[in-house]
Amino acid sequence: MSWQASHSPRAKSISAEDTFDTDLTDRDRLGTEIDLLAARVGGRLRAAGLSGRTVTLKVRHHDVTTITRSHTRVRGRAGHAA
Repeated sequence: MSWQASHSPRAKSISAEDTFDTDLTDRDRLGTEIDLLAARVGGRLRAAGLSGRTVTLKVRHHDVTTITRSHTRVRGRAGHAA
């Protein structure tokens, strides 16, 4: 999971990822793990005084097939730079 931080003229990426010993198939567990990754990235952004507007989620399957999905907000959160 990563956020593209657009605080400076040069694009930056702040990310967090985890590898699991076994495939995660339980949706609740997946949601929990995504929340934890988002909290790690969000904490790093706040600590650096940055904000972001693009979130990318990457999922890698047991056969190394990788799926990525990104979402970019048109504007940042109220009170934060986009």
